[in-house]
Amino acid sequence: KTDNRQKPALERSEGTIDNRQGQGERKRQVLRVNSEKTASPTDGIARQYGIEIELILALIEAESDFDSNAISVHGAVGLMQLKPATAQELGLEVPNYPDERQPSPEPQVDERFHPLKNLEAGVKYLCSMLEQYDGQYVLALAAYNAGPRKVQKNGRLMSETERHVGKVLNNYYQYKAN
Repeated sequence: KTDNRQKPALERSEGTIDNRQGQGERKRQVLRVNSEKTASPTDGIARQYGIEIELILALIEAESDFDSNAISVHGAVGLMQLKPATAQELGLEVPNYPDERQPSPEPQVDERFHPLKNLEAGVKYLCSMLEQYDGQYVLALAAYNAGPRKVQKNGRLMSETERHVGKVLNNYYQYKAN
């Protein structure tokens, strides 16, 4: 089975996400390279943190399906699905909500809804997980998903986390192949 997905990248000039759906395509946000073929912010962030862009794209696809306004049932938000405490530790402004599952979708109020800030914070966090787990993608992705306290270097992962890691790695290998 061949996957004809293109590698998405953030639009450089606007820093926004194109949310339109093409005919016959499954609904997902497409992050495009600008017409000048210059490096996108995604490329720059990938280089800054030394992480393969394919891994970043694979994680975004699994976390939010490229929806910068995605909110999980657990209160994680944006492209990289950042929880409030994690986002605050990474330097994003996030108000203290009475119910974190009902955040304000305004980037001026909650920076997790700002696509570029969310992306950079999420990649920074992924980088720290990769450093903590000696570059081992499986453990770093598991820690990104479940939290580093729930992942031990020689321990067993929860089945939900195993499925998530498998999905990210599947996406990653598909992006690498294209």
